[in-house]
Amino acid sequence: MKANLKNQHQGNASSPPAAKKNNIRWISFFVILVTLIAAFLFYNRQVSSADEEVKPEVVRETSPAPAAQADLETIVKKLTGRWQRTDGGYIIEIKNPSPDGKIEAAYFNPNPIHVGRSGWQNSAGKIIITVELQDANYPGSLYTLEFFHQEDILRGTYFQAVEKVNYDVEFRRLN
Repeated sequence: MKANLKNQHQGNASSPPAAKKNNIRWISFFVILVTLIAAFLFYNRQVSSADEEVKPEVVRETSPAPAAQADLETIVKKLTGRWQRTDGGYIIEIKNPSPDGKIEAAYFNPNPIHVGRSGWQNSAGKIIITVELQDANYPGSLYTLEFFHQEDILRGTYFQAVEKVNYDVEFRRLN
């Protein structure tokens, strides 16, 4: 009988009193509440930063430096040709680059896509080409490419206006 009373007493001692159970419930409740609030705030910050408007990268326009005009004209003439994007069959064709920053550009994916405007500029000694597309699925999409004449490549960004996303791109000469 003493053994039974001792076991009963020990059993009662190991279970927490009602007040202690209440404290554990409240602590658990607050931990869950704080976790939910933190998750909500983190998710809300992620959504708001994703909603921020992405804009195309723009290069400040400058005119060619007069001292390097002859070299610049020679380099700009090298823009003429067909250039293929290294990650697909996209092609930019450049014709008639002039010293005043004008070029005739065509774009193919693989069919022709209307080019709204195009040109080149000298920005801090770099030749920058811009080709803006104005067609179905391309309204305002913009290529901003630097001409690396020693490597004979065009490298820069493509702003996909529908998705509002900038992509790093590179074009190699086809001919």
